[in-house]
Amino acid sequence: MSCWQKVGFTHTIMKCHKVMRCYHCGNLYARIEPDVKEKAESILSTLGIPASSAINMFYKQIILHRGLPFEVKIPSARPVDISTLSEAEFNEELEKGYDLKQSFI
Repeated sequence: MSCWQKVGFTHTIMKCHKVMRCYHCGNLYARIEPDVKEKAESILSTLGIPASSAINMFYKQIILHRGLPFEVKIPSARPVDISTLSEAEFNEELEKGYDLKQSFI
């Protein structure tokens, strides 16, 4: 084990005898919130997927979809201002409940 060739996001791809630069790979530098990065990389680690591979998959999906591979939209549900509700409307809103899954769609 002499050294590791590193490409992109410090993703180890192959053994080598000296550290080499990979000229066929592009580098991407992005600012990511530390807690978002940590949580995402924890999930990727559990899946056995390096961050650079996940980013590469994401870019390939952008190419395949000719856009983002998911819908980007403003949620239609708006917060309810309880100060403007009558007692009956307030009780109706309470009966609806709060669907946590729906808030992330």
